[in-house]
Amino acid sequence: MISRKIGPQAYMQGLGRHTQEEVMCILRKDVEALSCFLGQKKFLFGDDPCEYDCSIFGLLAQALWSMPGSPHEVMAKKEFPNLKDYVYRVRETFWPDWNECILEPEQGGTRGKKEK
Repeated sequence: MISRKIGPQAYMQGLGRHTQEEVMCILRKDVEALSCFLGQKKFLFGDDPCEYDCSIFGLLAQALWSMPGSPHEVMAKKEFPNLKDYVYRVRETFWPDWNECILEPEQGGTRGKKEK
């Protein structure tokens, strides 16, 4: 049921018109361009983070932490170490309590707790 809805949407959007190999090639080129743009800078436009850093963080964090063992994770970690370091740097800048926030209270975290 879901694939019948998603398939035509992906085709109309354009992504569904490519093979899996073509999609990975497109992804690799995009990630390589981002890696080259970032280079050795701390953030995309220098020493201070901006909104674009937050957007890119969201996309790259998914590849690094939500897709274990996937080609996306392997590519991000092995082929583009500056992007991996960048994601950790953005995380530490904006969410120094990240690990605490993602753990349940019984694991010593604050996830699900309401602030007073």
